[in-house]
Amino acid sequence: MALPSPSSLLLFALLASATARLPLKHLHRHNLSFHELVPTRYVQHFPQTTEPSNAPPLATVLNDVYARVYGRALIPPRPRYSPERIDFLPYLKTPSGVLPISDFGGDPTGKNDSSAAFERAIDAALPLWNGRHLAEGIKDLGGATLTLDGGIYLISRPLYIPGGYGNMHWRDGSIVASESFPADGFIITVGASPAPHFDTETATQARRLQIGDRNQFMSFSDLYVDGRDTASGVLRFTHTIGAVVGPANLFIGFHDAGVLIEGGHEFFFGDPRKPSQQTAAAIRLLGNDHVLRDVVIFSAKIGVEDRAGANTHTGVHSWNGSGTAMLVTGYSTRILDSYPDFNSIIVQNPNAVTITGGFFLGGAQIILRAHGSEPTCKGLLVRDNQFSYTDRDTVRVEGNFTKVVDTFVGASTIGRSAKLKTTRAVRQLHKENATEWLFDFSDVLVSPSIARVMYSMEIEGDGVFVRHASRPADGNRVRVETDVAVTATVIMEVDQSELLQGGVMNV
Repeated sequence: MALPSPSSLLLFALLASATARLPLKHLHRHNLSFHELVPTRYVQHFPQTTEPSNAPPLATVLNDVYARVYGRALIPPRPRYSPERIDFLPYLKTPSGVLPISDFGGDPTGKNDSSAAFERAIDAALPLWNGRHLAEGIKDLGGATLTLDGGIYLISRPLYIPGGYGNMHWRDGSIVASESFPADGFIITVGASPAPHFDTETATQARRLQIGDRNQFMSFSDLYVDGRDTASGVLRFTHTIGAVVGPANLFIGFHDAGVLIEGGHEFFFGDPRKPSQQTAAAIRLLGNDHVLRDVVIFSAKIGVEDRAGANTHTGVHSWNGSGTAMLVTGYSTRILDSYPDFNSIIVQNPNAVTITGGFFLGGAQIILRAHGSEPTCKGLLVRDNQFSYTDRDTVRVEGNFTKVVDTFVGASTIGRSAKLKTTRAVRQLHKENATEWLFDFSDVLVSPSIARVMYSMEIEGDGVFVRHASRPADGNRVRVETDVAVTATVIMEVDQSELLQGGVMNV
């Protein structure tokens, strides 16, 4: 029997469309069957089914026939799913990993609810598992991508990506919450079904649950997401590793946290921004080992809330008005080359925290907050920052630390009106025919106590030797005395930080 030529297949498509009095696009979109329209001599080339309603759409059928006859496809296969049915998925021999939300019944104009379309797209992505695993028990979806293709999609309920999958990506469009969206819901949750959040007052619960990682390498880029001041937040991750948020995202209209991370590790971020009258944290970290980089936060009650450990924040520009740029209650936190813009960084009970290379503008400060029954400040390094357009102290202490250990604050530059605060200071005092040299460091030291004193005395005149000593510091004041009156210059260096036994601090 003669094989059908490409021209005959095209002719058949046109005839079939004319017979049905429907355009090919309509037949394609609605997944209509052509078994009733196939000429007898071509029937053997088409996939057989016992139910005409289960037949594949025209584009898939013709592509499949052409591939069987000539060994190659006319069109690279890409599945298109109708809003009502995805039961022809088995016909797709090599389904594409790019899943447009509009192909699942989503309305890209934003007029109709597209929640079900997103859910169908997620369900369709999961069978794309390529047989490989990422981390233990996490299926590799091979880069399955849910694309919004520049559309605006309205949703009325939270979207959930189940645990156990990785290498999945969302991009290129807008998601807007409806007025009926649940007030306690996040727009998208990765790794969990509907469940209460962790207690955001502490990150210890997340660490104590001992739950393994659920998802890996999930990315969200080029998205505008508006919670319409109804949604609790935009993205919620539970025990996810290696996720990427950004670049070029704009998240607004949430009242709790723009991005919430519960457990997991190795996140990479970039970029949420503004509505007015904020009550929420733009980004809340409850997991370790994440990277927040090149982010602009345009007004939030708290720009970044970091309650875990070993997280790195680089290039974070937070313009929060009267809000807080960052709140750090964790440990081993690094804040590098960031820009608190008219708002401050608060570090609670600092523990191995580094803040360097920052630009603090318009009254922005570093606030060291003592919290709890025996608060300590340990391993804090603050240096090489610039403070401009302010008449405030560069660093301020709230409360009283019971101990300050291995800490250095200083070596920064200030504008004309700013008041530089440091943990280490040096002063020189010359007096004639005196027995006492009194130094007051209250105007420059961070806290009201001195841990270590070092001084030298240079006496005028040959052959003059006296006994001299420093007395214990009284707050931020230190006194040096001699047993007889002399003319001398005393250079006094004080440090507010203790050193651990045998410890060395080189800053």
